[in-house]
Amino acid sequence: MFLLEFFNYGVEQLTALYAPSEARALVNILIASFLNLQRHEIFLLPRRKLSENEFQQLTHALHRLLSAEPLQYILGQQAFYGVSLFVNSSVLIPRPETEELVAIALAYVKSPSVERPISILDIGTGSGCIAIVLAKSLPHAVTFALDNNLTALQIAAHNAQKHNVKISFLYQDIFHAYCYEFIAKYNSEFDVIISNPPYVPFSEKKQLHPNIYFEPSEAIFVADDQPITFYERITYLATKLLKKNGYLFLECHPSYIALIAQYLMEQLRVKIKIQKDINQKQRFIIAQKL
Repeated sequence: MFLLEFFNYGVEQLTALYAPSEARALVNILIASFLNLQRHEIFLLPRRKLSENEFQQLTHALHRLLSAEPLQYILGQQAFYGVSLFVNSSVLIPRPETEELVAIALAYVKSPSVERPISILDIGTGSGCIAIVLAKSLPHAVTFALDNNLTALQIAAHNAQKHNVKISFLYQDIFHAYCYEFIAKYNSEFDVIISNPPYVPFSEKKQLHPNIYFEPSEAIFVADDQPITFYERITYLATKLLKKNGYLFLECHPSYIALIAQYLMEQLRVKIKIQKDINQKQRFIIAQKL
């Protein structure tokens, strides 16, 4: 089969699951990645014949796409804030909204000096995306990243090593009774606490694209009757671990962000700002402890 023939075949197959423009983009990326081509080269080499091995690899990958598996898991990577991260089905695929969260944090946090390094705690690190970008951008910061999934921590550690950043990874569940004491053994207080915790109610799952079923459910969804349970626990940890004048940065569900902000103000003396994402949805909380 010729290269352009496979491209057209793949697009035709994927339009049952994706919009035509998205199907074209997915097949384009798939072919370029497997054949080590620039995306535009596919159309400059329409008569390039696929070898038997190339055809089998691309066909297998296309079948995975047709099952609704995310392209990021098929390729084993996702770009995030200028870095490439290894991902698989043990970790949430980093989203553009979380890139915005990182950008907001960097806009508020000054670059630390060697003499007075700031300390950062990323709660629910997953692939390590937040902690890695902050550590790269703030090289003198002391960065910690916590997760209750050991496999996710191993992936995050791999990504940190790949990008040559030093991060202390902590294996702990924030709902554990002694979570605060566990963290405090490593660092007693932080200048920055940042988190993108699970916040999508389970009732919304059926409204989402089928590829969501390949991602770790526990990293995305919460019980409908406990939509802010993670934020309540993070707030408790912030009362113990966040320094005076320190910042808490949170990514939130737009439907519950006001409730989360109200809870924060009831539990902490804080100055709060709610910020919209690029789609004009209320998405982020910036809280400074007073």
